[in-house]
Amino acid sequence: MIEFVENEDYIIARINIKRIDVSNIDEINTLLNKIDDKKDLILDISQLQFIDSSGIGVIAGLYKKYKKKGKIFGLLGANCRITGILDIVGLTCIVKIFYSIEDYLRVKK
Repeated sequence: MIEFVENEDYIIARINIKRIDVSNIDEINTLLNKIDDKKDLILDISQLQFIDSSGIGVIAGLYKKYKKKGKIFGLLGANCRITGILDIVGLTCIVKIFYSIEDYLRVKK
């Protein structure tokens, strides 16, 4: 469901499912809350095709958690549909959207 790739500065959490909704949000939330929040978190949602309000809530919660710690939280590889949903609820104004890991590295500097 989620694959983790970690290096010295950041963790990439790759969501390997097409939907985040009320049926799987508890498991996703549990996995994401186990991540070491001393590093930046990049949530790779490139395979995601659908997200409901419960998934949006998790993204907003992660943003708040990492901002409070002074760390970067961002989304990687969001497609147009997902970006559109995030834009409607105002998350694209606060959550960083990366199109490549190089985008993150430029922000990190």
